[in-house]
Amino acid sequence: MTLSPYTLYAGFWRRLFATLLDQILFGSITALLFCLIFGPEYFYWLISPHNEVFYSPLEGVIDTALPFILTVYFWVKLKATPGKLLMGCIVVNAKTGQPLTTARAALRYLCYLVSALPLCLGFLWVIWDPKRQGFHDKIADSVVIMEEQASKALSVLAKQIK
Repeated sequence: MTLSPYTLYAGFWRRLFATLLDQILFGSITALLFCLIFGPEYFYWLISPHNEVFYSPLEGVIDTALPFILTVYFWVKLKATPGKLLMGCIVVNAKTGQPLTTARAALRYLCYLVSALPLCLGFLWVIWDPKRQGFHDKIADSVVIMEEQASKALSVLAKQIK
């Protein structure tokens, strides 16, 4: 698939809602893993009057690595995380319209930090950018497009060429 001038880019609110859906899903998976590994007692700190929290190195690995691995996997294999799929969006290479490579997907994920650092300006940039790209998209050369609209745009373009 190549991108056409008729491509509809996913906007800020749709992308934000997709991210929230992903956070709920990945957070649930993480909580389930913590429960399986550490037992249900792991969550007792939530109701403890002293709020004593003890972290193990395994927690840090799961909290950090699991979302990274899942997100990169979904971007490469399905072109979108579950939240983006539910919102009808896909993440593709900005120049070719093809799925992201593993390296480009990993770069995009790591560049979320760049988008978040200046008061989340990199995420808010999606509102003003013509291609609805955040800083992480610009660095990784990716775009988030509407899946249905991408197919329609190609069919419109194909009809105009004939």
